[in-house]
Amino acid sequence: MRTLAIIVLVAAAPTLADFGSVVSSFRKTDNITSRGLAWVDGNLVTSNICSSGNHKWRAYTPAGSLVATFAGPEEFTAHLGAEHDGTYYWTGSWVYNRIYRFAGGGSIASSFNAGWPNGVAWDGQYVWWTSYIGDWFYKCRPNGSVLTSWRVSRITDTGDLAWDGIYLWCADIGSGYVYRLNTAGAVSRRFAAPGDETYGCAFDGHYLWISDTPNDEHTVFYKGDIDYSGPAVAPASVGRVRALFR
Repeated sequence: MRTLAIIVLVAAAPTLADFGSVVSSFRKTDNITSRGLAWVDGNLVTSNICSSGNHKWRAYTPAGSLVATFAGPEEFTAHLGAEHDGTYYWTGSWVYNRIYRFAGGGSIASSFNAGWPNGVAWDGQYVWWTSYIGDWFYKCRPNGSVLTSWRVSRITDTGDLAWDGIYLWCADIGSGYVYRLNTAGAVSRRFAAPGDETYGCAFDGHYLWISDTPNDEHTVFYKGDIDYSGPAVAPASVGRVRALFR
């Protein structure tokens, strides 16, 4: 009697990155503390805090090469939060308690009052920002008029914000997590931050970039997997192609 040998081939399931896992990273060589983080034309742009007075903003390639420096909206070094709307940059200032919309050369296009602004995001129509005092989240028109505001009980020390076309992302230094929030303020997901001083957040069209400055020196930039399932694009500004995400 013949024996029929049946060979069953089982295809190995593809290995998926864990939510929040680090895909790549690079370390800055200077000791200027990076705070806000934005994704602009394929580069990472960061605002800085520096007691030496070298407060110029910096742009890096995803591999870590410095490609540009430029002035912020005013002479002081406390530029917290960073965003780009396709034409202008946005940032907050603890010195003047204002949020600025400015050109890359530092010239101010507009500004509005904001108490201790920490993070800034742009969704294509509205400005989102967080306040260090009370960790409030605000949704505003570009002129600063508040449409809605809320707090998140889990978040105790807000950092920068990012918008991925659907959700807001917020780095929380207090809890050591990065949170994904819907536009009503509900936490839908979170992951442990890759460092102890995680602050900046920027969305590149697929991944979330996070900046971490341990001991206030030598910032490390992390590219994190966030299981993004939206359109596979990497816009210079998510706000420019907002319709794709709706």
